[in-house]
Amino acid sequence: MIYNINGTHFYNLLDYGIRNLAVYKDKVNMLNVFPVPDGDTGTNMLLTLQNGLAAIKDTKLSLGKMAQSFARAIVFGARGNSGVILSQFFRGMSESFYDLETADFCEFASALEHGVDSAYKSVANPVEGTILTVIREAIEYIRYELDNYRLDSINDIINAFLEKARITLDNTPKMLAVLKNANVVDSGGAGIIYVFEGMKCYLEGKSLPIVDNGPRLAETTGDYSAFNKNSVFEYGYCTELLIQLTFRADSFSLSDFREELSRLGDSIVLSQESDKVKLHIHTKSPEKILAHCHTYGEFLAVKIENMSVQHQETLNSNLKVSQNEASAVSVVAVAHSAKMEQSFFEMGADVVLSGGYAYIPTASDFVNAFKLTKGKSIIVFPNDKNTCLTASQAASLCRDTEIHIVNTKTDSECYAVLPLVDYESEQCGEVADVLNEAVGTIDTVLVTRATKNANISDHSVKEGDFVAMLSDKSILVCGNSLAYVVGAALKQAFSKCDREIVTVFANQSVPENIKEAIVAYVNNHSTLTEVEINDTDDSFYNVILTLE
Repeated sequence: MIYNINGTHFYNLLDYGIRNLAVYKDKVNMLNVFPVPDGDTGTNMLLTLQNGLAAIKDTKLSLGKMAQSFARAIVFGARGNSGVILSQFFRGMSESFYDLETADFCEFASALEHGVDSAYKSVANPVEGTILTVIREAIEYIRYELDNYRLDSINDIINAFLEKARITLDNTPKMLAVLKNANVVDSGGAGIIYVFEGMKCYLEGKSLPIVDNGPRLAETTGDYSAFNKNSVFEYGYCTELLIQLTFRADSFSLSDFREELSRLGDSIVLSQESDKVKLHIHTKSPEKILAHCHTYGEFLAVKIENMSVQHQETLNSNLKVSQNEASAVSVVAVAHSAKMEQSFFEMGADVVLSGGYAYIPTASDFVNAFKLTKGKSIIVFPNDKNTCLTASQAASLCRDTEIHIVNTKTDSECYAVLPLVDYESEQCGEVADVLNEAVGTIDTVLVTRATKNANISDHSVKEGDFVAMLSDKSILVCGNSLAYVVGAALKQAFSKCDREIVTVFANQSVPENIKEAIVAYVNNHSTLTEVEINDTDDSFYNVILTLE
């Protein structure tokens, strides 16, 4: 039993929690209720936590110092809505430890309460039946048990959390109709339970399988022009080794080996099969890692990558900056295709974060983008419902800069309202208000293929069907014919109200006759409605319609 946690305990609790989530990451992702990819909750939670843990360089630090480093890193590394909520939960928890060398079980419980408060404050309109409900009810149960003197250790706190959290998770379909219809539980709630189950394994001395699910960057072609003799290489080296044990093989201890390596680096992933050991570690001194590991045997494989180079490559690939002259207002936008990126720059955007639908910007990515702008104030177009919360969190980290978020959920909405930006205005807030009001008048219809069977509201979706939905992901129509689905969606959209402008974005899979049919439908319905067809390189949506 553990009654107090210090810095080492704090690190190990997080490490085991993250490793357990890595094991079940794909299972969490599969809990997505929507029939098309809608943000990978498990992946976003895992990468958010990994970013926080990577900042803890010395496991011998006090609890307070370790908590401070972790809290800052996890907030900057948050990805997607689930990642932002998770980061705020752990930031709030960590803040309670800032002035402590150790924390007893009561202080640990209070820290969890603070974490719940922070998580709820991070969401403008909290929805029950999500991860928020799971953590809140679990911590309320912990407080009830503490007040009745039934908990007296860290182990008891974690066990109580899991006991109640599992019950609440099972009840989430009763709280959210969308979960009930899809016959699944909340994915974020499931993810946090896997994290705490990993913590329980640490407290009970149980081992966990080594699963290296860290992010992988593309191979570089060797463009190192961003570096010179004055460059600061702050990120160290990602070092991977496959060691054939030859010396001390019979007495080799994986746990002792990990402890030895923890003094030389972090983000350690170790696995052993018979007399071979696989190592992944981040370090400022790879030569020390090599020297130490060589005392155990010979290297079957060695891979060392400069993470400062990797970081620069990521910035180069995902952050694009215009050559526009400085203006009072700068624009930062997210683009999901090369043509949209080009269009945003042509409309005056200063910085564009791009990388396709697989790229989900972190809070740190947005902060880096803000630093590259030239204006006194910034307007941000997140262009994805799973990115709006991240952009807001990034804005809160840059308090010396006036930043306003426009709640665009698609690139097409940004395309429609970006021309309304007054780049010379000294009243950025008023400009943002006008843009948000304009977005509110737009209906966006997204058409893509379903990747699995699902029952959503009154719609029975089959894998491979075309699905037409609004930007809030409510489904309009589905079927096996693209022409039928687009036509039925247009009919519903025009039945709502008259339209002044219809903009169509069609990717290469859309035949000309469907584009012509869209134009004909609009012209037949109203001669006063303008219709514009744009060919796109969108890799996900077959057709996007914006109706103003």
